[in-house]
Amino acid sequence: MADALKTGNIGVMDYLNFQNISADTDMRGSIGKLSGDTKGDK
Repeated sequence: MADALKTGNIGVMDYLNFQNISADTDMRGSIGKLSGDTKGDK
């Protein structure tokens, strides 16, 4: 990732957007673990 930033293959805003998506995914995973798997339980 650092090399891509250095060589100009991605910009700073692309990197920040990637970090935001990663953090959002982690947050959703944590919430899912707390609530348990309730799909199909009716």
